[in-house]
Amino acid sequence: MNRKVILSLLGVAAAVALLFYLSMSGNAYECKVTIQFAGTTLHRTGAGTSEKEAIRAAVESACGTLGLAMNDQIRCQNTPPVEAQCEGPSSGY
Repeated sequence: MNRKVILSLLGVAAAVALLFYLSMSGNAYECKVTIQFAGTTLHRTGAGTSEKEAIRAAVESACGTLGLAMNDQIRCQNTPPVEAQCEGPSSGY
C-alpha cells in the first residue's frame, strides 16, 4: 500500500473512534420510566448527562410513540412518570 492510503485509513479510523467516544461519553445516566397517559401505559428508556435529562428523554420517547396531536403531546410530556429507575454515577431518584 502506498503511504497516502495508509495515512487516510488511519485518519478515518481515528475520526470514527473519536465520534464513538464522544457519543458514548456524554450520557452518564440511563433511566427506565413507566408513564400512563390517555389510558395507555408505556415503558421507555432514556439517557442523558443528568437524571432529570435522562427521565425527560425517556418520557419524550414514550409520548412520541403515541402519535398524538401537539396539545396532547405537550400534556403527555408534562405528565410525571409513574415509576423511574435510574443508573448513573450517583443515582438518587
